[in-house]
Order: sequence, then C-alpha cells, then structure tokens
Amino acid sequence: MAQAVKLATLRECSLLYFQLVSLHGVVMGFWRIVFTIILPPLGVLLGKGFGWAFIINIVLTLLGYIPGLIHAFWVQSKN
Repeated sequence: MAQAVKLATLRECSLLYFQLVSLHGVVMGFWRIVFTIILPPLGVLLGKGFGWAFIINIVLTLLGYIPGLIHAFWVQSKN
C-alpha cells in the first residue's frame, strides 16, 4: 500500500514537472517574439546566440527595420 502511494506521488511530480517545462517553453517563446518585434537583433541573440546570424541581423536592421525584422523571424522559424 505504501509503495502504491509512493508511485502515485512520483507520477504526479513528474507530470507537474513536464507541465512546468512546457509552460516555460511557451512563456520564453512569447517573450522571444516580443523582443524580436521591438528590437530584431535581440530576438536573434536570444534564439541563436552571438554569431553570424546576429551580425547579419544588426546590419540589416541598420539598413532598415523591416529587413531586420524579416530576417529575425526567418532565423526564428529555422530554430
């Protein structure tokens, strides 16, 4: 009986953990989109890190907001 209770508690804890992990992914995805709209290089930096995609996005954003935004969402969709 005690073992059955222990297993049920373990299942509940693992289910709660997976729900929290998936909720964290949704929240981070939401904020990454918000940051991408406000400042496209920041969205690329959060999604891909510091690299060529980030540098290219800075150049495109300096040339115009729309090209930087399009590139940022393109990089996000590949990720």
